[in-house]
Amino acid sequence: MDDTSKLAKKYRNSKALTETYEFPDWSHLTGVEPGWEQVVDYALDWATSHARTRQS
Repeated sequence: MDDTSKLAKKYRNSKALTETYEFPDWSHLTGVEPGWEQVVDYALDWATSHARTRQS
């Protein structure tokens, strides 16, 4: 089992919404690699599509 699968398993019973997505051929230092914007765009799209609005 790889590290991502192990980490995802820890959140299995969490109330938090979690998903995994792997970017093939990217290192852990994604933020300093060329094309890092692709990863940020994915994360932002995921976050905004799952955001909840505060209800009064």
